[in-house]
Amino acid sequence: MRNLTLYHAMTAAAPHFYEDLGASSDPDSTSCIFLEKGHMIEYVQAGARKVVSLFFGPEEYVIPCHPLYSSLKRLDPVTTITFTHRNIFRTLRQHPESSAQYQGVRMQYEEKVNERLKMRQTMTPRERYEYLLEKQPWVFSLASRDDIASYLGVTAEELRELSK
Repeated sequence: MRNLTLYHAMTAAAPHFYEDLGASSDPDSTSCIFLEKGHMIEYVQAGARKVVSLFFGPEEYVIPCHPLYSSLKRLDPVTTITFTHRNIFRTLRQHPESSAQYQGVRMQYEEKVNERLKMRQTMTPRERYEYLLEKQPWVFSLASRDDIASYLGVTAEELRELSK
């Protein structure tokens, strides 16, 4: 089952409520996307609230934090390669040596999620703003102010103050 820690942290959803909703059982459903070029945002619509979970840039693997509830949006023109569950597991069976690359992709994603959780749980709004500015400066020219505020966990007014 997919680790849904980020989804639960971002939406304040009770973990036990969604535990039975793992990855899709459809072998032709998308498992991950390699973003060759361009930028994307991942968000969850929690009632009237849009909760931005991650930003993705060129040469990153995009793995949704919740396969049924998160949405992806392009921030500019993108070129992608999509991997289905079926293709991934067929490749792993036919080429066992590919498991190292598969584990590497999963580890990169887990590191990105862990950084996001650490940022959200241990940093002040100012530190989160500076961290995003340092790690993904392109976000400030491509994403909307509302999406950036949501990602940082601040209001639009607080974001204006932080950007001064």
